[in-house]
Amino acid sequence: MKIKTIIITLFMLTLSFVFQSETAAQKPVRIKPPADVLIKIWSHFQFSTQTEVLQFINGEKANAPDDFRVTAVGTNKGGVNFHVFYQTALLPKTAKPNPLWVAKRFDSADEALLFINAGTAKEFRICGAKTTNKPQNYFVFYRDIAGGIAGGWGWKISENVDDAKKFLSREGGYTIYLRDSDVATLDNKFYIFYRPALMAAPSNKPYPSWGWVKRETPESAAEILNRGTTNVKKMMATARIGAFQESGGTVFYIFYQ
Repeated sequence: MKIKTIIITLFMLTLSFVFQSETAAQKPVRIKPPADVLIKIWSHFQFSTQTEVLQFINGEKANAPDDFRVTAVGTNKGGVNFHVFYQTALLPKTAKPNPLWVAKRFDSADEALLFINAGTAKEFRICGAKTTNKPQNYFVFYRDIAGGIAGGWGWKISENVDDAKKFLSREGGYTIYLRDSDVATLDNKFYIFYRPALMAAPSNKPYPSWGWVKRETPESAAEILNRGTTNVKKMMATARIGAFQESGGTVFYIFYQ
């Protein structure tokens, strides 16, 4: 009887060990990714041609940025300096954007708008520059992404930065709710390309208003994009950027929510 009890006890212990081993083997191992994989930072590059900008944003010479803004200023020799503020993860992707970005230049805001509404620029960035040989240059960097919504855009000129901010924020008598927007700057004016929202924001969740800051170097502009402002201490994921050539050099205007 004693031997039988010992055998039964050993059998039960063996079953328990097997069950626990199988349970442990079936349990998935969850590895928490390092936090810096999810961190993205804004940086800046300057280029002198559309081709150079396209090579950069399409990842032809380095990893393509996850997101970017582009603004431009004319030079004294008739050229254009493109300032690209871009966002890249610390562990960046290696695949090129699909479809690739392409670019077109236009002589007026109306021509640029006509192209944007034609259907192929479902995603775009626009910038402007005044040069010695052309009073207006509008550069549209765009791609025809699958599932994108084309058309419905308009444009509005603001003579100063405060009026631009009011229009974006639906303040000061402006009544259009904006769904999308981008800002092209030239000749000390702000050309706001915008698409109205399909409906007004609900009263309990209004659209966030916009603010603006001015910076005199691209490095300090990038710092604002990364660190925020005194009033808004966060990364500026939705920022719009414009630039002018002033007597002391290039200045940058950052609109943020």
